[in-house]
Formats: sequence, C-alpha cells, structure tokens
Amino acid sequence: MSITAIQVFLNTEGYGEQLNFAKYGADGFYGNSTRNAVVKYASDHNINSDGDLLSRPLIDLFLNDINRYYGSKWTDLAEQNLPSRKSPLVLFEASNFSGKPCRADEEFVPALEKINGYAKQANVFVHVTSSFRTTTNVRGAIVKPATFSNHLAGHGIDMNVRYGNGGWANSKVLAKYPNVPEPVKYFLKLIIDDPKLRWGGNFNTTDPVHIDDHLNKDRAAWKKRYEAMQKAVQLGEV
Repeated sequence: MSITAIQVFLNTEGYGEQLNFAKYGADGFYGNSTRNAVVKYASDHNINSDGDLLSRPLIDLFLNDINRYYGSKWTDLAEQNLPSRKSPLVLFEASNFSGKPCRADEEFVPALEKINGYAKQANVFVHVTSSFRTTTNVRGAIVKPATFSNHLAGHGIDMNVRYGNGGWANSKVLAKYPNVPEPVKYFLKLIIDDPKLRWGGNFNTTDPVHIDDHLNKDRAAWKKRYEAMQKAVQLGEV
C-alpha cells in the first residue's frame, strides 16, 4: 500500500484532523501528520503502534477495513482496474542526486538525466527537497505553488546544491546568483543556458530552488500529463 493510499484511506476513516488533510492532502510523504494519524487509528482499535512499524496486527486491521469498501477480493478488482501499461510515475535515481525520493513523470526523466549530467560536470550534488506533488499545499514552500505547477505533472523539482567538502547552497545562497560559490555558479549556468530547462531564479517571482522543463507553457500538454500522474496515484501505482 502506498503512502498516498494510506493517507486517502485514513482520511476516509475520519483521521483527517491528525493528517491535517485539509491543508496537505495526500502528499505522499510520510511525515509527522501521517505518523500521528496511524498512531491514533491503531490506538482506537486497541493496537499499540509508534506510527512507523507496520506490525502484523496493524496490517490485518488495514486489510479488514479496506475489505469493508471493496470486499475480500479487492486485490483482484484492483488488478483488473489498473492500466495495462506501466505506470508513468517513476522514481528517478542518479549518481549526483540525493535528498528526498525524486518522483517524476517518465517523460521528465530525460531532463532529469541532463540535470544529473550538469551536476557531474560542475562537481556538485542535487539535493532534492520536493518533486511530484498531489497538492499545491506545500509545507515550508519558499514560493506559493502555482495552480498549473509543473510539480503537479511530475515535471519539476525543488533542490539545494551540495558542493566541495560540505558546502551547502540553499534558497538564500542560490538567490544571490551569480555571486555564489564557483561550482554552484557553473551548475546553474549550465541549467540556464539549456534551451529546454528553466531555473526558477529567473522567474518573475523568483524561486531559486526550482528547475523544470516548462511543460506548463502548453496548457493542453500540461493537463494531459497532470491527469496521467494524478490517475497513477489514485490507482496506487506509486
């Protein structure tokens, strides 16, 4: 069961307050809110849980409650209703990527590979802080996410840059471009000079941690990928 599916299920079961669901939705991240909801759900059914370990009694409880909605053969039904093709939502991993899991549209992978190549050229590491999202409600966002955010279609990342022996360029550092450490400057220039990539530091409302491929310049193309990504989450294909 994916984290997103657990969040949707617990909200349906009445644990939206613990999840802070009205604000964050099913964001796919297992943070304190989701942990608190799991603890409360378990406690209400006389099961001890720290919110992290899915013990056998807790798993059995999840399965039993899911059966109330879909019947005892819900796994068969789920299999029949999944798209026959491979999920477009993928986990991207690369030599110079670190941080949070980088979840993206498979069509954004070539751009991510290019970003990783630029990071290798500049001898830096891209530390991902956010990638694909299911909501525009984002904890700690530097800039309020746009309605047609490329994050919602799996075509954008937020990141910090690691360089040298422990150097760290966060939003405050990146916002000072070009007056940034040389490896960071080189990396950002490679992104800026690439005609198919955008760096958020050049946006009208600057977002110096952001990189995307400007998918949302074509709203029809953005909507197509947005619907594909969100459908993949709804069907548990994370």
